[in-house]
Amino acid sequence: MSSSVDESLAKIISEEDFRKLLQREIQGLLRIRNFLQGLSGAPTMKRFYSCLMEEARELKNFLDDFDARNNQRYAYLTELVLSLVSFSAVGYLVRHVLMRYPRYHLRDDRDHFIEYHKMAEEVLSGCHGAILRLFDAVHRECVEELEIRIPEDRVDEASFTDPLPRMHLPHTVDDADEKVESGEAPMVATMFLQLADQFEHLVVSSDLEPGAIVEFLAEQCTEDHLRRWEAQIYVVQRKYDTVIKGSPIEGREDRVRALRGHISMVLHHFEMVRYQSHFLEHLREGIRCRLSAGKLGEVIEWDALVRQLYEFSFGKALHYIKQGRELAKEILGKYTNVLERELEVPGDVVLHARPASLIVGIVNYHGTPVSLRVEGETCDASSMIQVMMTVGRHSEARAVTFLGDEKPLDHLELLFRHRLGEGGLDGLPSELEYLRG
Repeated sequence: MSSSVDESLAKIISEEDFRKLLQREIQGLLRIRNFLQGLSGAPTMKRFYSCLMEEARELKNFLDDFDARNNQRYAYLTELVLSLVSFSAVGYLVRHVLMRYPRYHLRDDRDHFIEYHKMAEEVLSGCHGAILRLFDAVHRECVEELEIRIPEDRVDEASFTDPLPRMHLPHTVDDADEKVESGEAPMVATMFLQLADQFEHLVVSSDLEPGAIVEFLAEQCTEDHLRRWEAQIYVVQRKYDTVIKGSPIEGREDRVRALRGHISMVLHHFEMVRYQSHFLEHLREGIRCRLSAGKLGEVIEWDALVRQLYEFSFGKALHYIKQGRELAKEILGKYTNVLERELEVPGDVVLHARPASLIVGIVNYHGTPVSLRVEGETCDASSMIQVMMTVGRHSEARAVTFLGDEKPLDHLELLFRHRLGEGGLDGLPSELEYLRG
């Protein structure tokens, strides 16, 4: 059935009937607005931002269910509510990071500690100002355009009280699995290094004007980029939490705990960037209703938001990637004899599926993390899919760099010396006999 037929069968609700439904659904958000009006400054409770985000998201979903952004009367309110979701999410993330900062064991010196907190408070102040202006616009829209009754009561402040700090039982697990843990720490470190390699070419310059920042973000930090980076760092975090968190090695090894803190900081900053850049991209490209876009642009301080996104949210993500990279190298240096080795591809050999499978076979046989880099692109050398995709994108490259423990690298060098098995597996040296099975 065509979409036009589907639309013709959809039941149309009148704007007035929808207004009656909206009257009920928007009350929770308006009560939060009344609470804000009674404050002398920005809220200090993380839970305030999570409650606002949840309430705004619920109302956004309600508006989307009725296609409100495609209705001229309700389009602007829809955009205001969507904007409240973005700014409350950033406020929540910044508050969350500031609460967790002392527990992340970061390697920031005192100057950077002061700088980070100053920038974070500026972002919170910007979020608070934007939220206040958005709420004022929502109030005007409700009263002047939509004839929505404004509640007189407000949300109780107790609703926003942050819970008690998280506690845990004493760590009394013995060291029976010490050997396993010691092998997992370099694996997580290698996964972080593979992520960090993607950002070596990116730098943040304080000299860029807002227009140049927007161009940079449009090319280097799109929403697709962010979702991929978030997914990758989440995989590293999940791996850490599965095999290391709460273990004896985490209790003894400061660098291992610190790496987990840097993983969290990178993830949270990527989340901030995604919410901010989604809003900016939405506004810059012009939302569906041009009138709404113009009115919303008058509410938000564009230049300040762009600079905070670039210098704090994205810039600090790069900062903690760089710090985490050094930590990961130290962990690898302690638990493995990690080397970097560049190997030349023999002139008559092409890196197709069979040589790639032998590379993966060697790495998996030894069971320690090895990364493969070709022309600046890095992947996990234990994954056949990743290796094939990486070498496939650089089929003309004649050099491959491996980073990993000495033993698998020695065997990889043997493989390359013997033309990556292209002369037949029987021609491989005895040290690589396991590849014949």
